[in-house]
Amino acid sequence: MSATVENQEVSAFESHSAEALVLESPANRTTGRSLAIERRLMQRLLARLHEPPIRILLWDGSEVRSQHPAPTHTLRIHTRSTLWRMVRDPQFGFGEGYASGALTIDGDFCEFLRIVVDAMAPPAPSARRLPRWLQRNKCTLDSSRENIHRHYDIGNDFYNLWLDDRMLYTCA
Repeated sequence: MSATVENQEVSAFESHSAEALVLESPANRTTGRSLAIERRLMQRLLARLHEPPIRILLWDGSEVRSQHPAPTHTLRIHTRSTLWRMVRDPQFGFGEGYASGALTIDGDFCEFLRIVVDAMAPPAPSARRLPRWLQRNKCTLDSSRENIHRHYDIGNDFYNLWLDDRMLYTCA
């Protein structure tokens, strides 16, 4: 590529920020210094996971820590492209990155997954419910009759489709 073509390409990016230029550079698409936006994205990820005991180390040695005082696990992201795959599709990007070795976990892997999955789960229904003694009993004789009718009183035509001639069912 000639110097004039390179200069034209650089001038086309001059309106972008310095971080955008670094990201667009072919040499820095998977390596190079981490950008402030990448570090902020990882900080937001940890915040959304309720500040788990996890720290993140990026390919350039940058560290992103949660507010937890004593991290027990380290997520090492070895390439910029892995980080952006995780941003686009967290579950797929994490799985692909781990399988390819583009990210690694320091600490017990199963415990790491448990921490992340627990942090992603919505609150348990029992946490939103009233105490049992304040709840109305929804299991009444009428509701039981309705459930039986809805599930079992559906006629022999249905059962003839999958039971034998004597209308017998076994679980064997």
